[in-house]
Amino acid sequence: MCIGFNFQNSDISFLFTSSAEIKKYHQRFLKKKTATDVITFADKKAVDIVISLDQAQAQARPRGLKLFHEVCLLMCHGLLHAKGFDDLNEKDWLEMRKAEFESLARAM
Repeated sequence: MCIGFNFQNSDISFLFTSSAEIKKYHQRFLKKKTATDVITFADKKAVDIVISLDQAQAQARPRGLKLFHEVCLLMCHGLLHAKGFDDLNEKDWLEMRKAEFESLARAM
């Protein structure tokens, strides 16, 4: 799914949850009071990615995507965060978006 990134020595897990549940993670760990689509927790041995299926569905509709494709995009997005990509400003967001689509294109 997210091709070209070496996670050879890391355990990777995904938790698929609701907007209400991811909002709790967002508030507890990032001090933000809103729901979000994906949160990544990473260290040298493990990558844990939390994805809101509610948020994924809401984002997929206007893009004309199936839920499956949006979830694949969010999984890749989370893995890129684990590799150090960020999306807090427009320049970084564009770089991350480019890496997402290049990686997903190679996976297809």
